[in-house]
Amino acid sequence: MGQCFRRLLPLLLVMLHMVVQGQFTFTNLHNFGATYRDGYGPSSDLVLGSNTLYGTTASGGTNANGTIFKINTDGSGYRIIRSLTNSPVPEGGMVLISNTLYGTMFTGGSANNGSIFKIDTDGSVFTELYSFSTTGPSVLGTNSDGNRPQGDLVRDSSTLYGTARYGGTNGNGTIFKINTQGSGFTVIKTFSATFLGTNNVSGNILASGTNTDGAMPNGGLVLDGSTLYGTTYHGGTSNGVVFAMQTDGSDYTVLKYFSRIDRQLGVGTNSDGAAPVAGLTLSGDTLYGVTVGGGAGACGNIFSMKTNGTAFTNLHDFAWCTKQNHADW
Repeated sequence: MGQCFRRLLPLLLVMLHMVVQGQFTFTNLHNFGATYRDGYGPSSDLVLGSNTLYGTTASGGTNANGTIFKINTDGSGYRIIRSLTNSPVPEGGMVLISNTLYGTMFTGGSANNGSIFKIDTDGSVFTELYSFSTTGPSVLGTNSDGNRPQGDLVRDSSTLYGTARYGGTNGNGTIFKINTQGSGFTVIKTFSATFLGTNNVSGNILASGTNTDGAMPNGGLVLDGSTLYGTTYHGGTSNGVVFAMQTDGSDYTVLKYFSRIDRQLGVGTNSDGAAPVAGLTLSGDTLYGVTVGGGAGACGNIFSMKTNGTAFTNLHDFAWCTKQNHADW
């Protein structure tokens, strides 16, 4: 769902500027697709360095495999600093440290299971820091390190932390860390195996399996001191979890299990939402996030909760949506 949803994002690079009166003005900084080599299909966050924005496109460029670009915050100076090769798909946002950008590729790498890269902000040096290893015949195959990183990276000093949606010893994804120079790649969390169950109310088979710790971390992580916070798209009671853990891999704790819904029709309602596909935002001791399913309208919600797992609040339910919106659940 997350991959398909991101590719439906508007092909515009925009900014919102607040004016003194409290109003917002919308400014179109750049239109993609004037030529295919210009880049096409931006699907990840922008990162800001001084007065320059950096981002990626999933397609286009000289090799039709996507690009890494830069543009000034006033819309001037758009330039592709790297046309990608080897069929990568940069879906996660990048991290800027000094004059170096760090990011991940959803595909590509030596096994076509994704990679971690760095690139100088002027595009002069591009380095693949790590390539995720071979898995079995399907995307849900198992390996030792993970498969298909899709969320944003976060960093602490000289260490990067991220998630791989699939792979690991149970095929349900991993959380990893790696030094900014490419050494010390370590899996600090492997998500456990899942099994299919039935909905307690209707008896219908659940679309995703259940386990104790969640499965398929699709979004990026949030780092606060030595604690990482994140979400999984599936697992738990079948609809994902919010979790916390230490950067050394210890003290993994599920803060929130999203409740079950009846998925016989591909959609369903509940009180707290289902399938948090994106990462979290941290403000003080409060986490904010979104889900893509469940809630009163079966179309997801916005929620908040404390970092200790208490005070979960459904802030907003999105309006009712159709079965087709959740066809891939």
